[in-house]
Amino acid sequence: MYRLNRGPSVHKDHKVAFNKVAMAAQFVTPETFDSLIARGLREQQAGNWKDALSSFLQAARQDPSRAPVYLLIGNCFSRMDDWAGAKENYQRAIATDPGYADAYNNLGLALQATGCDHEAIAAHAKAAEIDPNHANAHFNLGKMCARFNEFPAAMAMFEKALAVEPEHAYALHELGSVEERCGLLEKAAASYRRSLKLDPTRTVRENLAAVLTQMGDPEGIAMQEQLVREHPDEAEPHWNLGMGLLQHGRYAEGWREFEWRIDIPRFRNTHHTFAKPRWTGERLDGKTILLYGEQGHGDTLQFLRYLPLVAERGGRIALVVPPLLRGLLSGLPHVAACVGLADPKPEFDTYASLMSLPHILEHYRIPPPLTLKIPESGPVNPASTAKLNVGLAWAGSPKQKRDHLRSIPLALWNRLSAVEGVDFTALQMGRPNPNAGNAGHTFHFVCDCVDFEDFAELAAVVAKLDLVIAVDTAVAHLAGSLGKPVWILLSNTMDWRWGLQGTSTDWYPNARLFRQTAPADWTQVMADVEDALKRLAAL
Repeated sequence: MYRLNRGPSVHKDHKVAFNKVAMAAQFVTPETFDSLIARGLREQQAGNWKDALSSFLQAARQDPSRAPVYLLIGNCFSRMDDWAGAKENYQRAIATDPGYADAYNNLGLALQATGCDHEAIAAHAKAAEIDPNHANAHFNLGKMCARFNEFPAAMAMFEKALAVEPEHAYALHELGSVEERCGLLEKAAASYRRSLKLDPTRTVRENLAAVLTQMGDPEGIAMQEQLVREHPDEAEPHWNLGMGLLQHGRYAEGWREFEWRIDIPRFRNTHHTFAKPRWTGERLDGKTILLYGEQGHGDTLQFLRYLPLVAERGGRIALVVPPLLRGLLSGLPHVAACVGLADPKPEFDTYASLMSLPHILEHYRIPPPLTLKIPESGPVNPASTAKLNVGLAWAGSPKQKRDHLRSIPLALWNRLSAVEGVDFTALQMGRPNPNAGNAGHTFHFVCDCVDFEDFAELAAVVAKLDLVIAVDTAVAHLAGSLGKPVWILLSNTMDWRWGLQGTSTDWYPNARLFRQTAPADWTQVMADVEDALKRLAAL
């Protein structure tokens, strides 16, 4: 079996259970092995895992040579979250019958539950080796591969499961999930649709709706709206709809639904809750409002543009931002105080997230970027005789769940290094991103920002450049906010803020968007960037 539905949380030591069965057997007429198994299966069917376990344990005492009884005992322990008991009995089944594929497969599940991932992989692989037609062994191997971001291997395992069992709904769903994570949106939608026909669960519907929305298909929005109607008081459907509406440019509705993210448990770490009241847009008339950056550096830079609108309502602004931005943003107009996320907060009367401001202010047109103050002192680029000084940012934060789709190994940029009349600056701060390593590149950078400690230093360099070319990361927002021409390279699963099509964006009038047309393939994007850079350098 591949999915262990949770039963009641009863934790019993299996040895104690054996002893109780032995004591009870002194006072009753022993049942046959087969009748005990039949009784246990009936109790199992009814969800009475404790009683089922008692029957199977009695059967095992009658005939300890039969491996399947230990599988049944292990399953009962697993349903009661006693993973030690489950593992021991799956191992007993294997010791009794070393060729027992089901026992190896379920042992793998128990090992997963106790954090023994590598042992779990070995157990599932052994099950598949013993029985190549064991669909669930292939399925579970696929899930383990996906957990370690080994996506091609995961897809291969799910395909093997489906070759054995074409209507394996869970394999179809997990295949769609991996295809989605790889940017294979059309394939993901097809897998989700097949899974939905077999197992029309809410999760599959939500995933299909999200993929269709990402593809620009109105059916996706319609599905998300239906899920909101079915679950009007739950935050997740509203938030999913909000993301879809924003991507489709429906800002008035989108910001309202997007606000539900505050009530989603997994986002609690990014949403601050204070004893003071949350701001709802009323006049402030000299009161201090604390505005905090909710997500990454790029999101914070992007939503600073709403600060003047808060100031218009009489607010004295205290800004809370990621630490690397504090030096750059401390001198902003309208900002009375600027502190890091973990720093003590100044006194304030009300508060809000920067990303909530469009909804709170009911401002559905995108304001121009807030002009950042360039630091007077900072690193200076080496003297250059080139016509163009171009900065490159090829990787974002690896913590972002889609970073493997947006970040590009520097070696894939090599064709730009040969463009005549250009000097390049590396705008990456900190250690290399494992999703986009620096090995194999042919660039000679006239300036390298790897040792910079904050965005103020980086801004001082960007201010001296003629152009920035970046993936969808904070550097793109920094360049846009500094008024620099910026070319932003977008994967086919780009973030909601860049819309569905086009080469321009209202967020940054000085930006040009280069969109990926083939999933996970940057070849055409780089060719287009190279042509555009050659033309610009020749001016």
